[in-house]
Amino acid sequence: MDGRNVLELGGDIMIHGSDASVGCLAMGDEAAEDLFVLAAEGNVGKWKVILAPCDFRVRNGVVPAQSPRWTGDLYEKIAEELKKMPANGPLGVR
Repeated sequence: MDGRNVLELGGDIMIHGSDASVGCLAMGDEAAEDLFVLAAEGNVGKWKVILAPCDFRVRNGVVPAQSPRWTGDLYEKIAEELKKMPANGPLGVR
């Protein structure tokens, strides 16, 4: 292990506007504004955000060569969380 707690990865990732970031999700001002409005109008306490390299419900995630040893375990945890999500979410996921 490299000293990180695999159960706590991503706890400080923010979603914001602009087009640059170091470790967060910069998705442009328009998309960030849309998410802000959705959060303000919805029940934000019920939201869950899962960051994944692909939708593991559709295809298997192949761990890239030279990845840290914990990557496979993390992919498995992501896949388990995605199984709990509806196949076709409100934003047309899939």
